[in-house]
Amino acid sequence: MEFFVLKRVKIEKGDLKEGLSIGMQNPRDSSVFWIFENVNSQGEFENIIKNLKENLEQVAREGEKIWRKIKSEAEGIKALKPGMDPEEAWEILEKADEEEIFQLFNNLPERDRKGIANYVFTNKNVFKGKPLYFSQYYDYGSNLLIKEPI
Repeated sequence: MEFFVLKRVKIEKGDLKEGLSIGMQNPRDSSVFWIFENVNSQGEFENIIKNLKENLEQVAREGEKIWRKIKSEAEGIKALKPGMDPEEAWEILEKADEEEIFQLFNNLPERDRKGIANYVFTNKNVFKGKPLYFSQYYDYGSNLLIKEPI
């Protein structure tokens, strides 16, 4: 499947009188959207291709991050339930990334949040890893994780 297409075009600028247009082809109906028209030098063409590659790599990295988050949230939300054993709940939270810990933990009932906090503070080394992160943001008054470190 080809996403990008080239078309040789007549242009009025430059010494060559011809150039290229770069388009994206819709795989469903083969229609083309021309994203760079009348490229009039090989240098300009190479620069466009370099920028497209860099942008696609950035999109790929962002997409991977989003897919990991979607999967993690789906697994976390299914697995982390009110009334769960605090040790089991902490195992789920420990696998989540830092933003997900906030969301998952703070959405639990207060009784569960207190139980998990008690488990972490009495059974885990709060000087490293996720327990350290947890202890830095846990607020005893509200039993919530807050964005500003305590």
